[in-house]
Amino acid sequence: MNKLIFSSTTAGLLPADDHTREYMERVEAGTLFEAKPLSKKKTRRNILNNYSHAIYRDAARMLGENTMMGEKAYCKFNYGIPVLLSDPVYGERYQEYFDLAFRGLSYEEKLQMLEFEGQMEIRVTSLMDDEQMSKYLTDILNHYAINKGIAILTPAEREFIKYPESASG
Repeated sequence: MNKLIFSSTTAGLLPADDHTREYMERVEAGTLFEAKPLSKKKTRRNILNNYSHAIYRDAARMLGENTMMGEKAYCKFNYGIPVLLSDPVYGERYQEYFDLAFRGLSYEEKLQMLEFEGQMEIRVTSLMDDEQMSKYLTDILNHYAINKGIAILTPAEREFIKYPESASG
């Protein structure tokens, strides 16, 4: 299995639970860590990620103004980054990260950077914990409903609308 080596200086930019983050804060700056990637399993986080991609896809389809990746970039920049910056513990570190990533770029160029996937990808939602991700999803759903006039529904909500009589039984 592949190994991942990272420094405690950049560890705050990796998704981790609170216990791991607290430990990383206590070790000497620059300490190297070795981690083994775990096999992927269906977690609540995977469900939230899948839902976010369904929102981007549905918004692009319903609005016809942008691609799915364009909607994803727009949401990450306008709603995801503010969620991370409001983090009471890591907000300043995230501010430094995004300042470096976006230095000198126009708004359009920043969105283009967020559309890019690969080794140079600028991470936003993958840095969030479940609570932050839930806030992000609520914020973007509210954006589409209030600012764009579209309701993006879950499959369960679509089914309920299709067969409302099933709710009374």
